[in-house]
Amino acid sequence: MNSGAERRDADQLSVLIDRAYADDIDDAVAQELLASDNVQVAMALAANEHLSAAALKQVARTYPRLTDLASTNPSAPPTLKDRLPLGAHSGFSLERYLDDVGATREQRTRLFEAVDRAPAGAGPLLGDFWAGLTSQET
Repeated sequence: MNSGAERRDADQLSVLIDRAYADDIDDAVAQELLASDNVQVAMALAANEHLSAAALKQVARTYPRLTDLASTNPSAPPTLKDRLPLGAHSGFSLERYLDDVGATREQRTRLFEAVDRAPAGAGPLLGDFWAGLTSQET
């Protein structure tokens, strides 16, 4: 049987996780939540598509084991997304990446053709593919 203290702790954790998933989360709240030093809260932050790129980088720095999760977030900065295979990213995440790096229509087409060929969760690293693609054009 759970004690009252355990129930309160679980309720407090639930509140923190709900705040971490909030659509209107800002960097100050994200920092406050990271300071809770709870991996479940950090996982919720890493998965929140409304979190800023800077806050996602902080989640990855604070919890290195959550870097892959933060890297698949559509709001992640290109430097985080670069480290995972093409097939690990959602279409929305890749669209945001292409917007962030200022991709041309041709570059977009070539990247999505490569994604179509990549096995789910695999393929070349996005950063390596992008570097090769942009170096061919110079």
